[in-house]
Amino acid sequence: MGIILDRQPLLFLIFLLASIALLPAQGLTQNKITVERNDTLFYVHEVETGHTLYSISKLYGANVEDIQDQNPQTLTGLKVGQTLYIEVSEDRVENPDEWTNPIRIENGMMIHRVKRRETLYGISKQYKTDINRLLELNPGIDKGLNPGDELNIPPNDLDEPAAPIPQRDTSDVWMRHRVAGGETLYSIAKHYGVSQKALSDLNQNFPQGLRADSIILIPLRNEESEPDIRQEELEVILKDSVFVKERYNVVLMLPFQLALLDTAESIDDPRLKRLQEIAMSFYHGTLMALDSLKAYGANLHVSVLDVSSNEDVQHALTLPEVKNAHLVIGPLQRKALEEVAAFTGKRGIHLVCPVPQSNRVLLSSPNLSKVYPSEDSEIRTIAAHVAKTHGSDNVILIDTKNLSDARSVQLFKKYYHAVAIPQDTLGAAIKELECSSRFVGKLEDQLIAGKMNVLVVPAGDNSKSMIANLQSRIQLLDDAFDVKLYALSEWISYDFLDYSFKYRTHLTVPGNDFIDYNASEVKSFVSGFRERFNTEPSEYAYLGHDVMLFYGKGLLLYGINFPNRFGGIDQSDLLSLRFDFNKTGIDSGFENRYVYLLEHRNFALQPLKAPPLERAHR
Repeated sequence: MGIILDRQPLLFLIFLLASIALLPAQGLTQNKITVERNDTLFYVHEVETGHTLYSISKLYGANVEDIQDQNPQTLTGLKVGQTLYIEVSEDRVENPDEWTNPIRIENGMMIHRVKRRETLYGISKQYKTDINRLLELNPGIDKGLNPGDELNIPPNDLDEPAAPIPQRDTSDVWMRHRVAGGETLYSIAKHYGVSQKALSDLNQNFPQGLRADSIILIPLRNEESEPDIRQEELEVILKDSVFVKERYNVVLMLPFQLALLDTAESIDDPRLKRLQEIAMSFYHGTLMALDSLKAYGANLHVSVLDVSSNEDVQHALTLPEVKNAHLVIGPLQRKALEEVAAFTGKRGIHLVCPVPQSNRVLLSSPNLSKVYPSEDSEIRTIAAHVAKTHGSDNVILIDTKNLSDARSVQLFKKYYHAVAIPQDTLGAAIKELECSSRFVGKLEDQLIAGKMNVLVVPAGDNSKSMIANLQSRIQLLDDAFDVKLYALSEWISYDFLDYSFKYRTHLTVPGNDFIDYNASEVKSFVSGFRERFNTEPSEYAYLGHDVMLFYGKGLLLYGINFPNRFGGIDQSDLLSLRFDFNKTGIDSGFENRYVYLLEHRNFALQPLKAPPLERAHR
């Protein structure tokens, strides 16, 4: 990894040079069919049900990128019955007395034949799979492995199995699209400039309907709507929208405040100093993620720019690194983000907003994704969870009648009834109780002894007096009343809330992230971070790590088409975040709607499992 520093602006060039494969290539297997084409020897492989590009690459000791280059039809996904040609590597010699794993693919599984001194742990690491999954698929191996045993190895979770070939003209070319909530056949057809009939024909008339989060095919050549499309135009579309790249250009824009480093008065400014700390911590986290991406085989060129002022933004937009980017992360400031979004939007470059911002930044920015969920998504998650979990309990909604809380109250009722009523939930008719800084209604009259009383309080900073009053009333309640309380994320920072109150009510609040410091991967990250940077990782270090790792994997797996494949990006090694991106409109960007619900129990904040978000807004 090389680093080049240009102080005005800050510019690091980080090279992660490797192939697109996630794991090192493995050896050849016996009894493979070969043919000679143009003086080059190829293996011939027929795709069967359950095969994936990953498992095929392992079988033939190739990498995914080479297979795709030699078989362009795989760029839109594997199809059962396809014939693939895989070049035989000249430096591989088969030994009839030895075998190279996996020895074959069978029923969608890679088959690994155990060699001497191999262990279950070593095999799980070789295939990047979980030991418990191997134990589940191979009963009896918990008693020990013997040379010659054949094990079922699951395909890589990041790869899609081969799908049946659609009954259609194979001369057409298509791309995939993930349906967002609220999208219609008409809006999708209009967005891509194709006819509704072409969409229906390509997708067998949508036998299961047009469902949110489902994947549909979009024709890139539409005879009915664009009969005069030229072949060279089609090639440009394919190159820029579907094909993976040999290398991906990534730009980080962070407020390092380098222009102020030599000004003692400025560096003492608490706000600027805090911005510097956030930028450096975020950057350190991305470096840790880049190490992981390098191990996966990423080929990235990462430029890190100091974007602290409007002048920095204007200068950055003139740089070739930005003009030729495939992905831009940041800037963190709202105004700067909007300027960069206007620039990247015109060029089809995906832009990431990595810090909390209003969903307004997504308007008219279809190439922008926002990492942090909105307050609407937090309330949606609370409502869905309460409706699903407390359907037979005594649910009470606290209404402050404060204008600043009115929208939150209405959103909760909307999302709660959207889930509860279709399911005929007994608790669909929730109670409402008016409260204020001086008056907390007749709380005792609404409670039921011997039953779970669920209080939902969608009130925040402008209602602190009421919240303190409510706390006092609950603490005076008789122990016969079992109370559970759901509130907004701001409550975590309220120092006036007593621990006894939090744990009596099992106070549960939404959270954007959660770090399990007992998890082995977090311990490993902390240890590596300390050793590398001689400091403790802050929340922004975890943020930088997870953002870079997630989007880097997206490029690695799906190329620049990754926004249409957000749901297929593996998240198993993220440390604090989870992603559930939803497109907020045809001409707007993507919001992450994954929200943790964090409950006070056992003297700690611990996550609950939230129900799927789509159930809350159907």
